[in-house]
Amino acid sequence: AQASTAPALENLPLAAPGLGLGASALTGPLVAAHELRRLLELPGAWELLALVAQGYPDEEPRATERKPVSQVLRWVGGED
Repeated sequence: AQASTAPALENLPLAAPGLGLGASALTGPLVAAHELRRLLELPGAWELLALVAQGYPDEEPRATERKPVSQVLRWVGGED
């Protein structure tokens, strides 16, 4: 179960904007895992590993300026 958590935490927030949603992966709230299990009424066999907050944004975020790929990527090895 833990091995499949990382891909889900990566892909859920990436897929959210395509549905008009905002999303953020969270692990900080796990300090209160016992209380979260109670509030969410999780079955005993389930292991709480992370949370994904999701919702409709109140505003459209401003697009960030991206650097050219040549400034952030360097190929090492291989053919020239």
